[in-house]
Amino acid sequence: MIKPGEWYTPKLWKRFCVRKVAELPSPSVFPTRKWGQTGFRPIMAEVERENGTKALWFPYYIGPVGRERYVEYAPVLSGEEFLALLQEAIGQDFFSERFLGELESAIAKVRETRWPSIPRDATEKDDGD
Repeated sequence: MIKPGEWYTPKLWKRFCVRKVAELPSPSVFPTRKWGQTGFRPIMAEVERENGTKALWFPYYIGPVGRERYVEYAPVLSGEEFLALLQEAIGQDFFSERFLGELESAIAKVRETRWPSIPRDATEKDDGD
């Protein structure tokens, strides 16, 4: 599996170092004609290129359950590109209300934990007012 600190030079992209990795605890499993029960493990990695710029890499493993293999043709996007793509998808109603609510909660939790002194929204009144 992909681990922080490893260097990669995937096809079509320049060399970069993996800084952080987010992945599902176990692969999704579904039937296919080619492999029967197939495992799919998507990954999101923060990578840093040799010139210091950071990007998001979306490699994945797929194949017969228990024998999934790494696929090299995975997109690399800047954080800004990923955000623009996510905003476009949200604008086109790709996601359920439940998904968006959970996304909003996850963002709020990170803000409270990492930046507790920053006001949530300048237009909101403090509960003590």
